[in-house]
Amino acid sequence: MSFDTVASQKAFVEKQMLPFDLLADVKGSITKAFGVPHLGKFASRQAYLFKEGKLVWKQEKVSAGSQGEDLLRALETLE
Repeated sequence: MSFDTVASQKAFVEKQMLPFDLLADVKGSITKAFGVPHLGKFASRQAYLFKEGKLVWKQEKVSAGSQGEDLLRALETLE
């Protein structure tokens, strides 16, 4: 999710050939609801995992380099 427009997100998905949609939070309402700190149009990177509609894991200080591994470890603990 980012502050980018829906069209911008869609173009990024197509360019990168991502197998999933990205969400656009143009007004910043979702970012605000989750309490994500931001500076202008740049929000801090955070990760959330929901299961059956409930938040089961949250990572507030995310490293782009290890985010995938961190998420996989979190998924393993939920099985």
